Amino acid sequence: MIAPSGTATAPPAPAPVNRPGMSLIQNVPGAIYRCLTDNARTVIFVTHQICTMTGRTAAEFRPGASNLSSLVHPDDAAQVAAHLSALGEGEAFECEYRLVTDEGERWVHDRAHVVVDDAGHRFMDGVLMDVTERRRAQDEMQWMALHDPLTTLPNRRAFAEELAVELGRADDRRNLSAAVFDIDHFKSINDTHGHETGDVALVEVAARLRSAIGGSGSVSRTGGEEFVALLPGHSLAQATVVAELARRAVCAAPIGVLDVTVSGGVACLAAGDDLVGNADTALYRAKHEGRNRVVAFP
Repeated sequence: MIAPSGTATAPPAPAPVNRPGMSLIQNVPGAIYRCLTDNARTVIFVTHQICTMTGRTAAEFRPGASNLSSLVHPDDAAQVAAHLSALGEGEAFECEYRLVTDEGERWVHDRAHVVVDDAGHRFMDGVLMDVTERRRAQDEMQWMALHDPLTTLPNRRAFAEELAVELGRADDRRNLSAAVFDIDHFKSINDTHGHETGDVALVEVAARLRSAIGGSGSVSRTGGEEFVALLPGHSLAQATVVAELARRAVCAAPIGVLDVTVSGGVACLAAGDDLVGNADTALYRAKHEGRNRVVAFP
């Protein structure tokens, strides 16, 4: 073709050739892969989205250089292996697990199935979807359902679940005890110094109780200014000693401008099925007898 000026014009460049489906595959919100069915899950092909999940480019997943199994979090490896071992031809593999990457842990939803080519070679074709944000939101919601957001201690629901477990496995009723603590004159703290100061007191009392109880048991916040320690493996006498040490830890030093104390009631399962109710009864006695003390039931 000759241009009007008399100069030759180059023919238009041919349109790039695109294999059917490749544009779609390269733009799905997840990494599409094909791997061998060996234990390593050696990657034959993977799309570029794998880089956002692992920090490694698709080229780095060439056979022998990297594989899917090596990225699985050690705590999830057995679960993934169990799913894979039960997988038959044409069956779907589906599992959520964590990947260990240079950027930290990432949760993925992995769905694949086994295919066999004309030569009889077996592969797994699948897609990895990053579900980290969803899992984090689920974990946060689960945490909030079982914890007090102010003190971060387990809440009443979590305590009830733990108590049910301990009651079910208590082979000796003399060795399961509980201690209930209540901050003395807490209403006066709020009325005189304000609720923000009251919140500071709650947080610090919770921290001191948790530290003092330590490995002896667990501490939960079950009410406004009420805390419960569950003490498996502790007789009434042993639990009373632990509760007294916790009481002393709370009043060992002022909290800001406040001299904060707690009263405590302790009970053992051997005294009756209402473990917490009996500890509450002892707590009321401690209040009646002058506060800032621990009393055992009965």
